[in-house]
Amino acid sequence: MHLRKKHTTLSENKEIKFGKKGFIPLRYRFILTTSMMLLLLFSILAAVLVSIQTRTIRSRIEKHGMAISKNIASISVDHLIAYDYIALEKLVNQVINHLDIVKVIIYDKEGKVAGYSGRPDLQNRKLIDTISISAIKTEELLAIVHTPETKKYSVMNVIVPVFLESPKTRWGTVRVCLSLEYMEKQIHQTILSIAGLGFMFLVIGILISNWAARRITRPLEKLTDATVEAAKGNFNQEISIYTNDEVELLGSNFSMMIKEIIVQKQQIRDQLKKIYQNQRLADLGTLAAGMAHEIRNPLSSIKTYVALLPKKIEKPGFLEKFGIIVPREINRLNLLTEELLDFSRPPDYHFKLINVGKLLEQDINLFEAEFNKNFIKCQWDISENLPEIMADANQLNKVFINLMRNAAQAMPDGGNLTIDTSFKENMIIINFRDTGHGFPPELAKKIFDPFFTTKIKGTGLGLAITKKVVSEHGGRLEAKNMKDQGCCFTVNLPEKYPE
Repeated sequence: MHLRKKHTTLSENKEIKFGKKGFIPLRYRFILTTSMMLLLLFSILAAVLVSIQTRTIRSRIEKHGMAISKNIASISVDHLIAYDYIALEKLVNQVINHLDIVKVIIYDKEGKVAGYSGRPDLQNRKLIDTISISAIKTEELLAIVHTPETKKYSVMNVIVPVFLESPKTRWGTVRVCLSLEYMEKQIHQTILSIAGLGFMFLVIGILISNWAARRITRPLEKLTDATVEAAKGNFNQEISIYTNDEVELLGSNFSMMIKEIIVQKQQIRDQLKKIYQNQRLADLGTLAAGMAHEIRNPLSSIKTYVALLPKKIEKPGFLEKFGIIVPREINRLNLLTEELLDFSRPPDYHFKLINVGKLLEQDINLFEAEFNKNFIKCQWDISENLPEIMADANQLNKVFINLMRNAAQAMPDGGNLTIDTSFKENMIIINFRDTGHGFPPELAKKIFDPFFTTKIKGTGLGLAITKKVVSEHGGRLEAKNMKDQGCCFTVNLPEKYPE
């Protein structure tokens, strides 16, 4: 027999914390949505008011400029015909005294400057700026707004061509430049007023939203806390919500649901109690039938030999057979009685911290002679980093030895037994893989039943007792057929015994 030991690293036990990223309470969502709606509303309102005010003031300035331009045009007709540029220069300088007028330019029919307020040096010159070119070319009333590089505010250029009535001949152009400073200041003042009102109403809206959100979310928070408590199993709670709306209806429905759960929970308990009682009776019947079957065979042998004793006591060899068979059957009854006591007696375990790996290694070494006797090759892989657990060492010894004995009995002609350990999700996992005859898949659920066995010899209580011990340690015992041959028994033991 070859014993092989490998050292494996323990997988890290990571604590998973559940928490949803980006969680925003409903109250804050409500306040944020209301604030965004108020901002959007005041932005639209400001844009509409500014647009209306701009159009109104601009229209008024444009009409004012048109009136001034037409008046200058009617006065300057004779001076243009007479090429009296001195009179035109005086005219534009008189008009410039008006508060809103920035400058006045009169072009002659050749497009040259006939009069330029404050700039006599430009007289009789041709201006090449864009607005001057547009003014000379246009044949209809025109208003152009632009912002000069040297000015802070925009300027409206009102352009009026000068025509003779008969024949209709163009003799020049009048260009009046009006300052839009007043208009832009009014618009700026309007924007500031709307912004101030908007901020005030936004603060008021946030306060009102906060009050409304609290009125809505406070009952919902009560419901949330109630659901958390219900999830923990606390159904003895009263939910009192009086909002006269859907939230109150929701709270009422939740209270009814809690009451229904309590009623159904009690019904389930009663049903489980009945099922448990029926199952106990069924198990008792199975146990009684198994006991009767197991006890009847040795009793029959003992009864037969006792009945034959008076007749064959003198027969040579009879007493020798009697001395072998009757004690053997009595020992068989005694073993059955002990196993029944182990299976049925209440647990009396002594839990303490133990190293499962070392305990399993000791049991493997203890069973070494049995493996050699049955030509079984045992290969084992026990991690040295298995955590210590709270367990009863004597009871776990029974589990490991019983599983190794069960594997050896499944391989009467020899074979391989592989034992390995691992640690996953706070559970120590121990696998016992043999290359024996295995068991049919349809019997997988029965192999742990008392008195169920596929062996010629055996009481059928070994695996039942083994599973009982594992369960009383808070663990699980599972069995499954291997793909190639044999079967695998898996022991799952928790790192922390559930209290």
